[in-house]
Amino acid sequence: GLFHSTMTAPLLKFRRAAPDVAIHLHDLTSTEQAKALVDGKLDAGLIGFAYEADAARLSKKQIGTCQFLAALPKDHWLSRKMRVDVADLANERFLMISEEGFPGAAHVMMDACKKAGFKPKVVQMPARGHTILGLVAASTGVALIPEPLAALPHKGVDLRTLSSPLTSDLYIAWD
Repeated sequence: GLFHSTMTAPLLKFRRAAPDVAIHLHDLTSTEQAKALVDGKLDAGLIGFAYEADAARLSKKQIGTCQFLAALPKDHWLSRKMRVDVADLANERFLMISEEGFPGAAHVMMDACKKAGFKPKVVQMPARGHTILGLVAASTGVALIPEPLAALPHKGVDLRTLSSPLTSDLYIAWD
């Protein structure tokens, strides 16, 4: 997820400070985390964007910031550019992260397109980043993805920074 690259150091520090405390990590969508927190099944969740925490009325604390990138098929005409303007994607087919599992990320992406003056033509809404990258590689569409997903294998995909940076804060949440 969004925190895999930022969690190693804090987990090591916590394990050294509290070696007798067990930490159980679960791979849940943001929506699943919010429900588990409200139901008392999780103590804290690396929920991602504020939207999910706010919708479930959870307490939250910012622990990072996430930049978004354009994900393009290798043979895409925009791949020649070092930076991509979101408006350049207006006529493209879009792969959007699932609104069910990650409504905050989907909201950030839809809002960026709206601010660029268009409504994206969404062809699929996969639930996981690796699926989006695979579909981009297969020329199914383009995507705006959170930068941490660039650590996933992405053969056949060119990742480009946006000419107007698109960022959003990341949160830990608890009930």
